[in-house]
Amino acid sequence: MSSPPGVFFAQVIQLMWVLMFGIPMAGAVLVQNPPSIPSLAVARLATWVRGGKLVIDWHNFGYSILSHARGEGHPLVHVSRVYERVVGALGDDHFCVTAAMRDWLLMHWGIR
Repeated sequence: MSSPPGVFFAQVIQLMWVLMFGIPMAGAVLVQNPPSIPSLAVARLATWVRGGKLVIDWHNFGYSILSHARGEGHPLVHVSRVYERVVGALGDDHFCVTAAMRDWLLMHWGIR
């Protein structure tokens, strides 16, 4: 069962508030992926505004987990994959749980 859209937008606002005003800006914000939506975009925006770096800790792909629930052809899976690829590439630094994931990110998405 999915949450109503209002819950999603409330979480986006809460996360943005915390990253912009609730904590001192460190040199970097570390985001574990997944979940990528909305955390990657919100953290990227906050680090651009406040001058920090975005470091992404790749454990899996959010879109692939979503595909198990919705099916690979579902439009939300496609949107999630595009989002993850585009916003993930905006990270300043990356590290991966496995060498295989590191190699896949480099080969398919150009992420080092």
